[in-house]
Formats: sequence, structure tokens, C-alpha cells
Amino acid sequence: MSGRKLDALNKFPHWLLRRGLIIIVLIAAWFGVVWGLLGWSDAWDLLVGRATPRNASYPWLTWPLSALGWLIVPAFVGAVTGYVVTSQIDKRRSLTEAQIDERIAKRLKEGGHG
Repeated sequence: MSGRKLDALNKFPHWLLRRGLIIIVLIAAWFGVVWGLLGWSDAWDLLVGRATPRNASYPWLTWPLSALGWLIVPAFVGAVTGYVVTSQIDKRRSLTEAQIDERIAKRLKEGGHG
């Protein structure tokens, strides 16, 4: 995708392709290195937190992978999920902020709460 087409995307796809892709590639690369040294099962167990990096053969590689699994991956997934949910809510909103403010002001003027 060219730079001009990429800049024309909505906020989320633009972020995902520009910055999120870097995060995904870095995590995948680190996982790939540990996978190559320890095997799929051990690398996966470290990433998801089922194993401790304390007893691993390469602690200087396994501690960062474990930290990625505990910190970065959930934060990344949460950010993506939050954006998707927020965008779906925004698509379904029927009132503008000004209309909501008018309704609130009208209810306060009438003395009603509901």
C-alpha cells in the first residue's frame, strides 16, 4: 500500500498498519528466536505465562518474552478491542452531543430526572 493510500485510511487501520504492525513484528520475531532455541511448546508456555523463565536455558531471551506475554500482548489486544467497540458504538449513535445537551437542559428546566 502506498503512503498516500495509507494516510487516507481511518484512524484504526492507519495506526494498525503504521505502528501496530511494528509491535506485532517485534513480538513475532522475539517469539521466533525463542521458538528456534527452545521449541514451540516451551516458547508458547513462556509467552502465555504457563512456564517461568527462571529455569529456561536462555534467560536473557526468555525473560523479555515472558514480559511481552504479561504486559505488551494484553495491552495491545485491549487497545484493539477498545477501538473496535468504540467505533461500533459511534456508528450506532443517533443523537449528536448538542442534542443530548439540549435534552438534559430541558429535563433540568422541567425538574425531571428521567
